Order: sequence, then structure tokens, then C-alpha cells
Amino acid sequence: MEERVTGLTKKLSQRKPIPTKPIPSTFRGRLIRDRHLYLMLLPVIGFYLLFKYTPMVGEMIAFKDYRFADGIFGSKWVGFKHFTSLFQSIDFWRVLRNTLLLNVS
Repeated sequence: MEERVTGLTKKLSQRKPIPTKPIPSTFRGRLIRDRHLYLMLLPVIGFYLLFKYTPMVGEMIAFKDYRFADGIFGSKWVGFKHFTSLFQSIDFWRVLRNTLLLNVS
């Protein structure tokens, strides 16, 4: 079959490609090329920072002799002192039972 050449197909075949500047294959070049993907990743990173890593700062209180005036980072580090006093306490089993009952119900 013969293909008919119209004016439009002739013009399309005569088009020159648009010259583009190649992006180098460096970290910065890939960052610029894939910037939209990295922008879509920002909410996920923000979620993990806000809800996964920020609470870890508050959990440090269990290992410190916390004083409100000194703050979390200014308070003295005591390690497992609070945990040993909890496990050696007479009321430990009652506290554990109450905690479990509150979580189940």
C-alpha cells in the first residue's frame, strides 16, 4: 500500500528536534531531574519526624531525674534507677494488674 503524503505529515517529518541540555548524572543532576518525586516524599518524611521521632524525646524522661526547671535535656541522667525502684516496690504487682485491666477493658 502506498502511503499518501499530505502537507501535515510533510511538516511533521521536517521538524527538527528541540535541543535540550543534558543533565549530568551527578547527585545534584538527579535531584533536579527528580525534584517532583522528592517533593512528594516530603509529607512522608514530615509524618515520621513528627509522630515517630519526636515522642522519643519525651521517652527520655524515664531515664532522667526530671526537673521541670531544668527541662528534659538539662536534667540529670540516672539510667535504670527508676525501673529498679519500680520492680522492687511492694505495689508493683498491683500496679501491673491495674494497668493490664485498664488496657483490656
